[in-house]
Amino acid sequence: MLAKVGINGFGRIGRLIFRGMVEQGLLGKAFDVVAVADVSTDADYFSYLLTYDSMQRRWDRDVTTEKSSPDQDKNDVIVIDGKYKVRLIQAQRSPADLPWKELGVDYVLECTGIFKD
Repeated sequence: MLAKVGINGFGRIGRLIFRGMVEQGLLGKAFDVVAVADVSTDADYFSYLLTYDSMQRRWDRDVTTEKSSPDQDKNDVIVIDGKYKVRLIQAQRSPADLPWKELGVDYVLECTGIFKD
C-alpha cells in the first residue's frame, strides 16, 4: 500500500524532496504525493522551476501541467512523465487549516521552514 504524502511548501526543499522521490523510483511505488500546498498554485510556474533548477540542472523528466477541473483559471496539477499527477493547493496561515485529512494524506512533509512545532 502506498503512503499518501502531502508537501507543505514547494520552495527549494520541497522541490528537492519531490525530485528525489521521482529519481529514486519511489513515486508510485512507495509514495503517492497527493498534493502540494504553497502560496502559489500556478502549476506552470512550478513546472518550470522543477525542469530548470539552477542548482540541480535541467531535469530530464517530462513535466507538464493541467487543470484539476474545467472551472479552474490556471493549471493546478503537475504531471510527471505522463503518469504521476500532483495537485497544488493554496497554503494557509495555519497548517491545521489545510485539507490533508479530506485528501486522504497519511504523512505531511513540512518544507516551509516556518512551522517548527
